[in-house]
Amino acid sequence: MRIKQAGGASWTWHVEGNEAREIICLARDGARLFIDNKEVIECPAGLPYVQATHRSAEGSRVTVSPGTGTHEVRLELNSRDPRQDASIILAYPNFHICPWTKEEIPHAAILPAA
Repeated sequence: MRIKQAGGASWTWHVEGNEAREIICLARDGARLFIDNKEVIECPAGLPYVQATHRSAEGSRVTVSPGTGTHEVRLELNSRDPRQDASIILAYPNFHICPWTKEEIPHAAILPAA
């Protein structure tokens, strides 16, 4: 999930099962991530973004086991600068990308003219 909104964002996370998850949090000027109003990670500013989740910088990831159910996730950006953005990546324990939701994210398909 990519956040590009001054101040941060919040969303609902529906968890099925009790398997732990890795959360990778990156923000240009730093951020704090909360699950059910409990801070789970404070991401420092200036960490490099790498596409391989297993190579994410120290301080950018946390292992969580929120338990089955619905959880409120909130990201607070340390800067209100409109150029501030953040990426919040959810991964399985083996660091393969995990979806935040079972629903497919809708997108408009652009088809060639017939």
